[in-house]
Amino acid sequence: MRRFGAQGFRKTTLDEIAGDVGLVKSALYKYFRSKDDLFDAMLDEIASQHMAAAEQVVLSGGDCAARIRGLLTALFDLIFGSLREHGVTLENWNEMRPLFAARTARHRQGFSDFVRRIVADGVARGEVRPELDPALLATLVRLSFDNIFEQVLMKTIAEEDCHRYIDVIVSVVMDGIRLREAVPVAAAPIGRLAGRGRS
Repeated sequence: MRRFGAQGFRKTTLDEIAGDVGLVKSALYKYFRSKDDLFDAMLDEIASQHMAAAEQVVLSGGDCAARIRGLLTALFDLIFGSLREHGVTLENWNEMRPLFAARTARHRQGFSDFVRRIVADGVARGEVRPELDPALLATLVRLSFDNIFEQVLMKTIAEEDCHRYIDVIVSVVMDGIRLREAVPVAAAPIGRLAGRGRS
């Protein structure tokens, strides 16, 4: 992955990759039909490791907000850790971004499934309003995460501030979906409200 990160997908050759791992190119063809196949397998391995770690957060217990926050934080730290480890530059990320999106679709679906599971648990435990659609909430959370991720890559948001933005996402989402107790009518007398504004 470091070769792809430093040079980009188009400029990286199988000869270079083979040299990096101490093989001849013909040996690579025993395992991969093309550079695309090798790239796919590499991304799948990295994404699978990330999702396995994220699943541990989902299964860890805690309330709905804590688990969503833990999921977003874990994935952000894992993904950016991998980008740093493999030396991915912004220029090469922009080139490879469509490849990442296409080749990690099932893992992105797994992310949405994790959020749906957390929300469904929240409904079952009386934390979350039952009329809300977990699939829509999962999409909202994923899109919010994707946006922060892109902004950090573009350096319009500092990486060290990302956890604060995640806290805001979780706070806003939970304020919207948390099950609220009915407010007694006596708490806001109609007569008193109606009398406001009279001279």
